[in-house]
Amino acid sequence: MTHEEIVNKVTPIVAKYLDEPKDSIDLNADMRETYGADSLDIVQIVMDVEHAFSITITDAAADGIKTAQDIIDEVERNILD
Repeated sequence: MTHEEIVNKVTPIVAKYLDEPKDSIDLNADMRETYGADSLDIVQIVMDVEHAFSITITDAAADGIKTAQDIIDEVERNILD
């Protein structure tokens, strides 16, 4: 799976929970500060991403997620390992 395919699969999941159009998601923006996401939103995004890619993101890794790019990086780490 390419980086582009991962981005195209993660972005709509993030957009759904941030209640934003997927084309308006800034991958490097802090989801809490920029989009008003709360801890539950982040947990739900992580769970949906885990399901979409059939991976497990550790609690420690999930705690460090602030941006959509953080999620993409974590997916790539899981898929490439």
